[in-house]
Amino acid sequence: MGVPFNEPPGQPGDDPSLQHNPPAAANEPDSDTESSSSEEDDDDLNDEEEHGYGFSSDDSENWEDPSEGGILTLVFRAAEHGDEAELEQLLPALSVHINTPGADGDTALHLASLYGHVGCARILLDAGAEPDLPDEDGAIPLHDAAAGGYIELVQLLLDRGASASINVADCDGDTPLHNAARGGSIEVVRLLLQRDADPSLTNNAVKTAAGLVSGDNELHEFLVGAERMYIEMQEARAAAEESEGHQ
Repeated sequence: MGVPFNEPPGQPGDDPSLQHNPPAAANEPDSDTESSSSEEDDDDLNDEEEHGYGFSSDDSENWEDPSEGGILTLVFRAAEHGDEAELEQLLPALSVHINTPGADGDTALHLASLYGHVGCARILLDAGAEPDLPDEDGAIPLHDAAAGGYIELVQLLLDRGASASINVADCDGDTPLHNAARGGSIEVVRLLLQRDADPSLTNNAVKTAAGLVSGDNELHEFLVGAERMYIEMQEARAAAEESEGHQ
């Protein structure tokens, strides 16, 4: 049972270090009338190299798309750009499993979650994408969605199976709650607490989620209260179990 906290007034934060802006749409009008189709193709290639579509630039040179016709790379691209129509068209032609990752372990669902594309995430989940597969850093899609403050996407992932991994930590020891706190989203923090996120867990820097927020911040006070109440509930439960054992 989640911690019964009421959400105080506030809006999700906009920490620029954690907001992931989707790449510009491929068909956005170009103000330069001299631009050619070959230049647009070059831009697409540069975008793919920069973002990796599931793999880091260091590893991408050694990564080969295992799907027939390179469809997996196109799926990554559609998931990252939020192109639902393209994604639905590509998936029937995908010759490998939808959970097949790029070189750094990112699946298409990781990319859709990172960029906040709830429609693409729903399509991928319907196609069999697992909501709790970790990438090479141990992060699951819920980490990405929580970091970006994408409340609807977080709700979707939790409802579709990520609740079982709500307290999973990545390689830095951060849980999705840590990411939500760092990103400043009080809505996502509240939702995660309601779904049994543990606010007392510490990361590799020995910080709880509350420790990642400024002390003068309303979200900090909210998390401190959540942590205190959670610990009190756990202590009361342990005392009750011990008492029953002595009867």
